[in-house]
Amino acid sequence: MLHVLAGILTTASLSSATPLAGPAPFPEETDPPTSSACLTLDTPSGGRATVCKSWLVSDAGLYEGSWWTRSRSGNVRLDARVDDTVTTGWSGQYSGTGRVRLQLCNQGTGKCSGWW
Repeated sequence: MLHVLAGILTTASLSSATPLAGPAPFPEETDPPTSSACLTLDTPSGGRATVCKSWLVSDAGLYEGSWWTRSRSGNVRLDARVDDTVTTGWSGQYSGTGRVRLQLCNQGTGKCSGWW
């Protein structure tokens, strides 16, 4: 019994004497994390596209990022509303922006999904 207790105390004292490494320091310059999301949009007329957008929030609370399309079907177009300016394109970039939304429209009927 004394041998077991002595072994436990020796192991405990050795493990407490072993220096532990502290956490690794963060690099001085690191890129802030970028968020992204994808969603499948459907038009009321049957078109469909999977669209994605990424964003990074600046210190001023504005966004920069991009949008792109992963797949699409039907006679559709993708509109991007960057703040109050609407453009059409399957991909694009933005910077210094307060809000970015996407909608999918059927080119034949002009009917669109809601803004995302």
